[in-house]
Amino acid sequence: TAPSPVNDLAITVTPLNIARRGTDLYMRINYQNTGTTTLSGNVSFTHAPQIIYQQSFPVQTTYSNPQLTWNY
Repeated sequence: TAPSPVNDLAITVTPLNIARRGTDLYMRINYQNTGTTTLSGNVSFTHAPQIIYQQSFPVQTTYSNPQLTWNY
């Protein structure tokens, strides 16, 4: 028999530097389809309220402080 389809999206959030007051904090948000089907949807990230969001690449689909969302 054919294997069952698997919907599985892996998401990792990795700080790229140490968070210090008064300095920029860089983070990488990575998402990967680790299943056997084609996926579509969105990835959301909610940052701490004391963080001042500046930019992302790629640009987020929506931003409503403190939540960023990207469509895929």
